[in-house]
Amino acid sequence: MSLTVFLAGHGEWDPENGFTQVPRGCSVAFYTHHAKTLLTNAAYQVVDGTYGGEPENVIGEYKQVPNMTQIGFVAAENAIRTDFTNHHIANPNPVTRLLLLPPGMRVNLSQLFILLDDVVRTAIVQHGGIDFVWCCCRYVLMKGEIRGRDGFNATEDLIADRYIFRDRVANMILGIHPRE
Repeated sequence: MSLTVFLAGHGEWDPENGFTQVPRGCSVAFYTHHAKTLLTNAAYQVVDGTYGGEPENVIGEYKQVPNMTQIGFVAAENAIRTDFTNHHIANPNPVTRLLLLPPGMRVNLSQLFILLDDVVRTAIVQHGGIDFVWCCCRYVLMKGEIRGRDGFNATEDLIADRYIFRDRVANMILGIHPRE
């Protein structure tokens, strides 16, 4: 059984960061569509093993994956960090790890794969590999965008199986549509 590593925090993709190759013996699973944000409660369910759905897509070893950026929760979000830790503890699978970055730290997947190279090699021997699970948003930065102001990135509600479209400037919901 592969080692599962949950990557939790904020997440985004800047197209200027391009793509990176998934290392040998690894995969990266995403539970949201590209350019969608993830509700925290859905991420908790993925981490604690109670989410009943399947990943939206899984990128296998040697394949190209968007070079996503994982961002640590800011200090004001300590309660969320604690909740993620508690949900991870509740997961009955003993072969899991939770990676929460320090507040405000930013790491691209390409950097993460380099930093965890020794861990990956050990996990291949001990567990057959690592399944990274992206428990962050898949926010896409548009050229010239001020983060959070454009409506391109809908929120994906995995639990209710719907998208929520917001005007982030006016802080109001514009519409709710089923996931298809």
